[in-house]
Amino acid sequence: MDNSIRLYPFSPEHSRAVLEIRPEPPALYRLHYNAYWIGQSVLHRDIYSVLIADGSGSIRGFAAWGRCYIDEYLMFPAEGGVAELYHLVIDPRFQRRGIGAAAVRQICRDADGEGYRQIRVAHHPDDPDVAGFYHNLGFAPLGENFDGDPWLNKDLQ
Repeated sequence: MDNSIRLYPFSPEHSRAVLEIRPEPPALYRLHYNAYWIGQSVLHRDIYSVLIADGSGSIRGFAAWGRCYIDEYLMFPAEGGVAELYHLVIDPRFQRRGIGAAAVRQICRDADGEGYRQIRVAHHPDDPDVAGFYHNLGFAPLGENFDGDPWLNKDLQ
């Protein structure tokens, strides 16, 4: 299993490729999040939309991460050097190959390199596989976010 990945900043020429990365049901409702997070990365210079490419350079996923905000409108940043992984989607045809885990590890390194001390991620409460995925990457329960979803935290430094 080749876990080498590279993160590329999103640019408009990648729009179609990003919108074609679609989760399978029951996560299908999250499809609009790709476009939503592209928009948020335009509005907020501290939120990054990134393409996830495998070792061959082919786009296999999309993620959004950056400064953690404590409200759903992204108006109030968290205190104390906290980042958040807002969105991660891997093309279902390429899941369970280590691409998502490698992307999370790289995002954690990038966040650490920017001086963040912690990174958080929220997940749907009805998805135990996702909770296990993040637990295996060193995230621990923190409580609930403003939506009532489980919030996980990982120390970076």
